[in-house]
Amino acid sequence: MKRVSAADGKAWLIAASDSMLDLTWEPSVVISETDALSVLDISTETGDEKPYTVLVDMTTIVNLSPEP
Repeated sequence: MKRVSAADGKAWLIAASDSMLDLTWEPSVVISETDALSVLDISTETGDEKPYTVLVDMTTIVNLSPEP
């Protein structure tokens, strides 16, 4: 699997193994509910509808939006 963009380029997904995706957010991003849902949609498509463990690197996140 190649590196796949999500959340309008704010995040990247890559296969870490046959059953794990590695999610990395771009530095200093603010993550909205829409961004999180985008990542979920892309990870579902990428995983061929199979369940995957998603390893999330959030070390450079600035803010998580509290959208309702």
